[in-house]
Amino acid sequence: MRSDIILREKILSAGRSILEKRLVQSTGGNISARTERGFLITPSGIEYDKILHQDLVELDMEGRVIEGTRNPSVERELHRIILAKRADVNAVIHTHSIYVTSVASARLPLEPITDNQVAVFGGTVPLAKYGPTGSLKPAQTAAEALGSDGCGVLLANHGAICTGKTLAEALLRCEMLETFARIFILAKIAGGGVPLTEEEISFESGFIKESYGQRC
Repeated sequence: MRSDIILREKILSAGRSILEKRLVQSTGGNISARTERGFLITPSGIEYDKILHQDLVELDMEGRVIEGTRNPSVERELHRIILAKRADVNAVIHTHSIYVTSVASARLPLEPITDNQVAVFGGTVPLAKYGPTGSLKPAQTAAEALGSDGCGVLLANHGAICTGKTLAEALLRCEMLETFARIFILAKIAGGGVPLTEEEISFESGFIKESYGQRC
């Protein structure tokens, strides 16, 4: 029971963070976290700073409500399908941040024009094809674009999704994705921006894995 309360509080905290950091507007976006029985997800149409523990809804991996009286997010299929396909993912955050949504609305993948993007996302952040909100299509195309090891995807004309082993990791990736999208747009304005080559991406990825951070 204590672990359930802690997880619920982490979801609420992440919700307040994406609102404060302007990664969403009003009640847009949604957050989920894996549980032993399925996953917890934010409710539909309630402002993040007003959501309470009991407002979160727990679903099983078939999409059936296990616990909760609120209507779950209309985009619950995005979360369900990603969590079902990716055992390594424990948290999914969907945002509508300004720069990310601008790139997604241009229907462009986010090419890596900085080595920092390679460090966080491994290279290009792919673009998932457009599908009506709440339908299976955006959920399926997002999961397909993420593949077996991706941690971020743009949703055409909509926003983005970031995943993580923890909510904190997914939230950090959402913040960084917005930063990289902003750099991408400003670089285009400044003269184009030059994406890293595959060789440069490969070198950066290898170097970061071998040399960056601390070792246990």
